[in-house]
Amino acid sequence: MMHLKDPKAIRDWVRYAITGDRAVYHVGMLCRDADVETAALISANTEARARSVASMGRAAMAACERGMALLTQKRHGPAHYEYRMTRSSLRVPEGADEKAARNAEIVALFQDGASKRDLMARFAVSARQMDRITSAAKVEKMAEMHLSGMSWPEIARAFGFKTSDNARRLVEQHTEQSRW
Repeated sequence: MMHLKDPKAIRDWVRYAITGDRAVYHVGMLCRDADVETAALISANTEARARSVASMGRAAMAACERGMALLTQKRHGPAHYEYRMTRSSLRVPEGADEKAARNAEIVALFQDGASKRDLMARFAVSARQMDRITSAAKVEKMAEMHLSGMSWPEIARAFGFKTSDNARRLVEQHTEQSRW
């Protein structure tokens, strides 16, 4: 079974694997190994590894959410799992898959603290494209926070808005646009 080492390897594997192929994307305990805040207390190397593991988990989840792969895990012992991906039969148009994967990677890196300028240079996107990608990610995060039970004033404070109406309005506008 193939062992994938980074988010790009996951995207490439999803693109070229045939239905039924399997790959391992992490060994350990994903939720613990991807905890950046705890890792930062240990060392900078551990924090970098946690960011990498978190990116791998997000890339695998993105492939699953698009219907491109099924995610499973095999337990080897207490807090020790092998996280696997199995390629599903769904195929997505080449260009759409690459753009969605690129945007997902930009969002993941942005959420992990990368600067917009670095991301623009790395992915060769304009400032306008970068603003669209990152603002859409913020709105999705706000909606997720609201669905998890946070109030609009709490969400507004978390994102630095002066009133909760701004956060609610952004989410409502984004929801209306995505319906069409």
